[in-house]
Amino acid sequence: MNLNLIKGLIKNGEGINIEFKSSQEELTQSGFETVVSFLNTIGGYLFLGINDDGKVVGVNEELVSTIKINFANAVNNREKINPPMPLMFQEAYIDNFLILYVYVPESSEVHKLNNQLIFERTDEGDRNITDNSYAVKRLYNRKSGYKTEDIILPNITFDDFNRDTIAKARKLTTIYSPSNNWKELSDEEILNQRYFYKTDKLTGKQGYTLSSLLLFGKKNVICGELSWYKVDVLKKIRDVERFDDRFICEENLIDSYDALLKYIENNIEMPFYLNNQGITYNAVGVIVREIVSNILIHREFMDKTPARILIYKDRIVSENANTPKLFTKVDLDNNEPFSKNSTIARVFRMIGYADEVGSGFEKIKNACNDYFNSKPIIEDKDTFKVNISLTSTDIIQAEEILHKEKILTYISNNGKINNQEGRELLRLEKTQVTNLLNELIKESKIFRHGQGKATYYDYNKIE
Repeated sequence: MNLNLIKGLIKNGEGINIEFKSSQEELTQSGFETVVSFLNTIGGYLFLGINDDGKVVGVNEELVSTIKINFANAVNNREKINPPMPLMFQEAYIDNFLILYVYVPESSEVHKLNNQLIFERTDEGDRNITDNSYAVKRLYNRKSGYKTEDIILPNITFDDFNRDTIAKARKLTTIYSPSNNWKELSDEEILNQRYFYKTDKLTGKQGYTLSSLLLFGKKNVICGELSWYKVDVLKKIRDVERFDDRFICEENLIDSYDALLKYIENNIEMPFYLNNQGITYNAVGVIVREIVSNILIHREFMDKTPARILIYKDRIVSENANTPKLFTKVDLDNNEPFSKNSTIARVFRMIGYADEVGSGFEKIKNACNDYFNSKPIIEDKDTFKVNISLTSTDIIQAEEILHKEKILTYISNNGKINNQEGRELLRLEKTQVTNLLNELIKESKIFRHGQGKATYYDYNKIE
């Protein structure tokens, strides 16, 4: 590896894929724990001869050959690393100190230390999950490519699906995926497609998948299969310790999308605007749309932790049970997205409720940067959390522009507007609306007519 690259990795310090060990004479037990963690997670670099603070102390040069041989033998020994993984330390000189380093790739298999201990990597270090049956099962599922959305439900019948939801999806595909043939298919034909109706290779059982039920199922049937299924929205603007208002959504994923957008639109402090297809018209709307899409698509549905959206005065937060890949904060500038429920994500893209994998978070990042001078904080851990601040020095200006645009649109559609109509339109106080109207007058975009309660505003200049 290039020496400058090595120095750069060391300078960045320890993290999800970087581990330092001051070990100067041998790789200790904790070092092998890191090897297993990297194999089981996303891979990473292990350095010997560097302490936790990133200070280079070097290894004993007289023992380098012994360290390298012992390490190579250990990682090829099933009693130490099972299954084995051929690895070899490399040498480099940093500030006249000899260090050893090895890149441990992400493996397609689950590896154990001493034939019994299972570790995975988080941003807090190596985590022993041996006795955590759920975490172990999740790891095996991830390695095998198994997704809970593909679980077959042999007891589910065609009558358990909401025909109105299927009709809605069919209509939306004609708008957003015109090359798709759903408009030519009956409800039953749509549900009998290979990604909705499958055969279990191990048991031979046939049936509808969990993804099909989640997307199109009747509310009572979904909750009967998954009693914990819901999205819990808490409005915490006045009372952050408890909540001002609460909305529990238990509809199928497609209907939940519409219901959640409507609720948030009516309860968020910064308004956004939707048309009848749910298309958003400002930065806040873009952010909310992507948060709702994400919380519905990328959930680990077999985890009993309910999905939550928290609405604060200055931020919006979503929390979702997760099958993590990164186990850390997501770097949106250097991130390789992947779909955790590919069938659900595919349908959402077909009906215009989601974009291509990764583009949604790119939109959130750009909206936060352009309008709020902020960065979203995204954590890919057991709980997938998205925390978006909606405060900045630019917020007032951004809101004013949006409010003015809405006033002008209202006048275009209705011929005029008065203060009362402005308050109802914008959900603002009388003084705030008055100030907006006066600013539009100064900009010569509208003109005032009448006096007192009879005052109204339009585009006609008084001669």
